[in-house]
Amino acid sequence: MQLNMGLFEFNGSSGYILKPLPMRNKDKTFDPFSKNLDGVVATSLKIQIISGQFLSSSKVSTYVEVDMYGLPADTIRKRLKTKVVESNSLNPCYNSEVFTFNKIVLPCIAILRIAVMETNGSMLGQRFLPVDALKPGYRYITLRNEGNQPLTMPSLFVHLEVADFVPEVHLKFMEALANPIPFMKEKDREEQEMKNRQKALQLLLEEDEKEKVEDKPLDSD
Repeated sequence: MQLNMGLFEFNGSSGYILKPLPMRNKDKTFDPFSKNLDGVVATSLKIQIISGQFLSSSKVSTYVEVDMYGLPADTIRKRLKTKVVESNSLNPCYNSEVFTFNKIVLPCIAILRIAVMETNGSMLGQRFLPVDALKPGYRYITLRNEGNQPLTMPSLFVHLEVADFVPEVHLKFMEALANPIPFMKEKDREEQEMKNRQKALQLLLEEDEKEKVEDKPLDSD
């Protein structure tokens, strides 16, 4: 139910959501375990949990769980957690590692869950966010309770990176297209190094030829 409410949260909790094209294609059987779907651009997602604000009125120790729900290939649960911040629920600073979801096969039905937990297992707040609704950058995420009702003050400050999935073999090429200046500088540097090596090799060859000429014995009369 919470996943369903999270999915419909961004369309005003009204209407319906059409099934993704791979599920509606009558010419091909949909395989939920597939890691590649025709006509679907997979998504890459990175999230860093930076800090929390007003998580509890009590002085408790907290950490943050990050889960992903979707196709079996996309689902990751109970594996990604921040460090525990002891006895500070007012403004805990997590500065977590960057949690990476390298390839989300079907992002239109994938949902990111972020939950603030006490060390005793109690949940202080959570949020279900459709991957398609996520925007890159620094964001404040307000939290909700177990019934998906908004909480007044608890929130998390996070950094998100959202992009189309690019296979590793093409990653360098795509980075060059996205930001060509560093790529061109690196290319110029490599070309200059190659010229320097060729010049050094040419000097060595010339010196070698010169030594051969000097070492050649003179013809006797």
